[in-house]
Amino acid sequence: MGADCIETDLRLTKDGVWVVIHDGTLSRHGGKNRKVENLSLAELRQYEYGSWFSEEFRGEPILTLDEACDLVLPQAALILDMKTEGHAESLATCLGALSSRARDRIIISSFSFLLLKALAKINSRFRLGYLFKNGAGWRTWLAGRNRFYSVHPHRRVFTPDLAAQAHERGMKVFVWTVNQPQEMRELLRGGADGVFTDFPQRAAKFPERLMPQV
Repeated sequence: MGADCIETDLRLTKDGVWVVIHDGTLSRHGGKNRKVENLSLAELRQYEYGSWFSEEFRGEPILTLDEACDLVLPQAALILDMKTEGHAESLATCLGALSSRARDRIIISSFSFLLLKALAKINSRFRLGYLFKNGAGWRTWLAGRNRFYSVHPHRRVFTPDLAAQAHERGMKVFVWTVNQPQEMRELLRGGADGVFTDFPQRAAKFPERLMPQV
């Protein structure tokens, strides 16, 4: 579809493996309310992760971080939204898993400023992105003060002033989640560097580049 970047979510298993999954439980995947963090990778492999979305994808297995990198990075960049805060040791395992990857093709993002600070303390060479849906002004300032790579505001709190503030501090601005082509155009004209969308094929039709250029 021509997407420059894929955004996905990470959670940590009971046995210390980072896996690609948004929800904290398996309720959408036949596992009732079993928590991802309480299950091993082997236990998570007993479920399938596609049929909740469409029968076309029934039987899809859960992906580990390594598998996701192998699948995506040859073709597109990755934005990894870390849903598990954990301790420094567990965060270090994520950075360790990414250490052999091209860091200029990866952004690690989170709603948690403390998690991002912890990651920066462990290894300052990774690109970090601050997700938020409120407090846009002071969160952008905070991200800039800590030299994050990017800010990821919700579309409802994005403003051209926010984009200007971020750019003055050397940060990119990627806005989520934008599915209407006209709104995509308006955000770009307002200073956004890219958009997160559920429909990349809509943006791919535009002559200008609307996807996150990481």
